[in-house]
Amino acid sequence: MNFSEYEEAGKQLYGDLAQLVKSLIENNVAEREGLPRLQAVQARAKGLMSLKRKLEKRGLLEATDIENSIKDLAGVRVILYSNVDVDRLLRSHVIPTCLNVHWEETKAHYPSAENEGVKYEGFHYVVSLPEDMLAKPEFEKFRGLRCEVQIQTLLAHAFAESSHDIIYKGDELPGFGGKAMEAMRARLNKTVDEHLKPAGFELDRVQADFERLARGAELFQRNELEALSRCADNNERFDCLKEIAEYLIPHYDDLENVFKEIQRALLQAVVTARQTPRRDYVVEGHSFPGHEAKDVAQLAVGVFTDLRYVDVDATFQSLIEIYKGETERDVRTGVLNAIEKLASYNLHVWRQAGPFVQVILADALSKLSPQEVEEIRPIAVAVWGALLSSEVDGTTWSADAVTISKGSIPVNDDIKSIRSRAIEGLIGLLDRSKTDDARRPVISALWEVTQFPNQANYPDELLVTAIQELKAITGELLSRLPSMNFDMWESIESHLFREYKRFKPLAEAADDPMGSKKVAAELVDTILAVRHQMNRKRSYVRYKTLVGFEGVFSKQWDNEEVGFRKIEAFRKARAARFVDGINDSNANRWLSFIRKCAATKSNDLATFPIFNEFLMLLGEKKPKVALMALADGDKNVLDFVVPILAGLAKSDAEADYERVIEDCIESGKHLAEVARQYRVSEDVTPDKIVPVLKSAISHDDQIAAIECLVFAIFKWKGLGDSVIGKIFLPALEYLTSKRDCRWVRGAWFFQDAKEFFGYLSEEHSKLALQNLLSAPKIDHQFERVLCCIGKVRPGIVWHYFGDRLRQVEGAEKGDYEAIPYQLYDLNRILGRDPEVALNEIRGWYKAGDYMFQFTGGRLLHSVFQTCTDELAAAATKIVARGNDDDVNFVLDVFRNYRGEPALHVVAKAMVKMLPEDDKRLGSVEILLENTGVVSGECGMVEAMRERKESMLEWMKDDNARIQSFASRCIRRLDNRIATEQRDAEMRKEQRKRDFE
Repeated sequence: MNFSEYEEAGKQLYGDLAQLVKSLIENNVAEREGLPRLQAVQARAKGLMSLKRKLEKRGLLEATDIENSIKDLAGVRVILYSNVDVDRLLRSHVIPTCLNVHWEETKAHYPSAENEGVKYEGFHYVVSLPEDMLAKPEFEKFRGLRCEVQIQTLLAHAFAESSHDIIYKGDELPGFGGKAMEAMRARLNKTVDEHLKPAGFELDRVQADFERLARGAELFQRNELEALSRCADNNERFDCLKEIAEYLIPHYDDLENVFKEIQRALLQAVVTARQTPRRDYVVEGHSFPGHEAKDVAQLAVGVFTDLRYVDVDATFQSLIEIYKGETERDVRTGVLNAIEKLASYNLHVWRQAGPFVQVILADALSKLSPQEVEEIRPIAVAVWGALLSSEVDGTTWSADAVTISKGSIPVNDDIKSIRSRAIEGLIGLLDRSKTDDARRPVISALWEVTQFPNQANYPDELLVTAIQELKAITGELLSRLPSMNFDMWESIESHLFREYKRFKPLAEAADDPMGSKKVAAELVDTILAVRHQMNRKRSYVRYKTLVGFEGVFSKQWDNEEVGFRKIEAFRKARAARFVDGINDSNANRWLSFIRKCAATKSNDLATFPIFNEFLMLLGEKKPKVALMALADGDKNVLDFVVPILAGLAKSDAEADYERVIEDCIESGKHLAEVARQYRVSEDVTPDKIVPVLKSAISHDDQIAAIECLVFAIFKWKGLGDSVIGKIFLPALEYLTSKRDCRWVRGAWFFQDAKEFFGYLSEEHSKLALQNLLSAPKIDHQFERVLCCIGKVRPGIVWHYFGDRLRQVEGAEKGDYEAIPYQLYDLNRILGRDPEVALNEIRGWYKAGDYMFQFTGGRLLHSVFQTCTDELAAAATKIVARGNDDDVNFVLDVFRNYRGEPALHVVAKAMVKMLPEDDKRLGSVEILLENTGVVSGECGMVEAMRERKESMLEWMKDDNARIQSFASRCIRRLDNRIATEQRDAEMRKEQRKRDFE
């Protein structure tokens, strides 16, 4: 079609097309729920004068195919009220649903460097009628015709209409009015930046607020709080409560007046949820876990936390009620966190009401009977501890910053009263504590009295008050020491020692500017009294010498230079003296003391090194007493069989030692300890450990078998190959039959393990890998063993991962993770030959395995963390074979890479091979556009610009397919840049308004 043909009949034809497209859009929007209201929809055929100017500017006035160059001969403009409406319409895909979109010509417009900062905003689809319409006779005339559909806001439409002539006609008179036109354009741009865009963002904000309010009003009108009680299951209950929290509660004009109703509804929902079994969601025949009672409870706790200052006492009582009826640990922890947040000194609340919240909480706890307090002991400890804090803080949020303010509480009569009541409450809890486990958190809370603000100055009066309080607390503890165990004594002495060092300089100062000298001296005297009372008890001094890591000794009180090494040497020397002093007359007393030491519970290995050394010396120098300790059968003492046996092995009671070992082997008891002791022995032979292994297998003692296997690895270098056949392989075979590979935990860190696994034959290495198939996941410990094997035989480690993948196929493995998310050392070993690696993984691939990116592909990415030139060359060879599955395989595994330069070689190979209409070319585009994590407001925009720069290089390629593909990619990237920049600026502006 040329211009004359368009003038004669084409304009009418394109006008009819525009009207038809307009009707299709309006009808489809009207038929679908949830779409925004259209402000207006305009349709037109391009005007003759406008078209003529455009053709003249492009040098196409004499062209006979103007329809191929001018895509807006037919135009439809869809005008919406706000950016939010535009986004909603675009996300609905209503236009691609009812029309055939030409994506390669569709364009997003937004002011950016790519369009020289032109202020116009809009999204332009290029569409044609769908084939099912064109097949009808009345629409056949529109075949091959395209229409441009512009999606704009009302403000963008106003700018486009008012600025059209200025922008597009301003250059028609060269040499005349240029400066004036530039000034007008500048004013237009300023108007957009300072008025239209801010107005658009304000409209978006108002619309979003109104929609939230409207949703809240809907919930209010149907009495959603009451409806919460009628929910059929916890899924419905959770969703209902979430909507109440998000839309209803924030819009009450008088929250205080309705708080009781909210409180009742939430507590009833929590109680009802606990009585309701979980119901899974079913979507298209697949089940997904539904919400549980704890989800509802956590949501309710969150609501009470948000509303905590509306009615402090009611919030506190509500959280207590939820806590008392709760069995889930996560929920209880959430309640405790919420209560600590309520009880803490908040700067914003303090400025308005002082310690009002803390007084209410102290009153609430004081009204409870001792029995009621015991029912909520952790809550009471948390509240009293928070009330003893000397720090007040607050957080202020803005659009792009968080300000954390910290200060010290001023000391007044109210604060002194609150702290006094807190100490009294904690002492009451301490008196009702029957175990040290119950006492420990209470005492820890009491220590809060001297935890001064780290980042703020505090008044002298607070220092004096805190010292007086600590003196009183120390005195209270002194009278209660007899009810506590020695490990609690040790902890108290350690803390008081630090406080002694802290306040002694104040007590001994030459002057007293803060008025604290006298009270500091009294505190120091009280601490020394506690120290004296503790250390008068000889058994306590022995205990802290042998057990624990918090013990404080006379040398430390008197000399600040005494460090850890000197104290350790002192403890070891004293332990040896203790052993030397044991005899027949005091043996029973020592056995009783050993039981007391062994009964200490600890998760820290630093608790027992000296005690272990003491027991080893006891076995070596006083074997009779050591044998008595074993024969006593105390469960706690028997946890320390290894050092006792190690000592007996060095003693002159060889026959007794052998008898103990034989009894263990025969009875199947303490086999793991025997094997562990053999590991540290210097003169053990493989023949000694063989009976232990056989007994372990016959008694089905997997832990003992693990210890025997670890013994073989540890002792192999000194004992030779016999340990492999006699111990390692039988233990490995047994553990493999039990799907038990825990031996890795005990062997991965051995220096000799590298040589051991490197020395194993290929057959034996494969047996080890077969055992490791049962590992739920490959962490750094398992990886260390795989490195030892892979250093010599990387091929069988590759096969091992293939076996792990095959093991999970068609089976529910729960938490089984076939492929590690990250490798730390193994990647260097497996990454030596990219071609071998890629071909190995190719053997695991099956057509249609859409998860392969996250299995085999993930392993490849773990080994080759960047796409190297060598890896790209290996992938190109696979692509060159021309097999569809080969191409699909490369696409799947390389999706984990982030558009790296070497990846372009692989992408070009696929572009050259695939037909131009192959859908997989879209996957190649995605491959090149992949960015991974970006940072900053416009991080994605910058990443897309980098991708565009790399694609511009493709345009220099001589291959026509490469150029065509690059051209499509660049258009797509331009659209993404515009869209991402628009979204980033919208997010930023809306965030600003959120914090106004």
